[in-house]
Order: sequence, then C-alpha cells, then structure tokens
Amino acid sequence: MCDYATVRMQNNTNVGCYMPFEKRNATRVDLWLNVVADVRAKNKLISGKVKNLGSRGMFLLSEKRVPISTPVGVQLIFKLKDAGDLNLKAAGTVVWFNEEGMGIQFSEIDLEQFRKCVVAMVNES
Repeated sequence: MCDYATVRMQNNTNVGCYMPFEKRNATRVDLWLNVVADVRAKNKLISGKVKNLGSRGMFLLSEKRVPISTPVGVQLIFKLKDAGDLNLKAAGTVVWFNEEGMGIQFSEIDLEQFRKCVVAMVNES
C-alpha cells in the first residue's frame, strides 16, 4: 500500500506511487554533485545516481525498485575529483517510487559523516 498517491492505469493496475506535495520534515536538495548509491534490500543490490539528498532521506534514480516499506541498507559514495571518494552508510525504508526511481527515508545515518561528505563536495565544486 502506498502512503502517497497511487498512480493507476486504465485497467486499474497500480504502476507506482508519487508524492503530490511536500511531506518531508527535513530539507532535501537536488544534487548538482556526483553522488551515487548502492542500495541493498534482502538479496537484491540496486545502484544508481542520487537525485536529491537530505539528512532524513534521498531519491535514487534507477529503473530497478523494491516494494514500498522494504527495509534497505544504503552506501552513499560521494565522488570527489582530488581527494578520492567519501563513503557514508545509512539504513532506511523505501517510502515511494515512480518511473524515475525510489524515495528512501533514513532511520539511521551518521550525521557528522554526512556533514563532512557534503562540505567536502561543496568545497570541491
């Protein structure tokens, strides 16, 4: 079941969920930086580019998806030009998806490491 609006085709088949309006408690920004993520759900690994990111969640661009409410482990990789990559691990849950990818709400994240990664990327750009 989708907490957001469910998209239905004419034959009444669910094809995805989308957020028709902002429901977030924390700011999320669209990224102009090079951040990718590996998302693990059960025995499945999904990799993709991070479209937006905040301290409480992210949106992963990917054709592959996992069902809503699935717990996931996330490995964020901040691609730096000069200093090498910075990594950040998080845990969360898939809360919505659409044709571009899926939204993940974090339940665990190291906020100090998150800050370091974001500052390093901004300083490099």
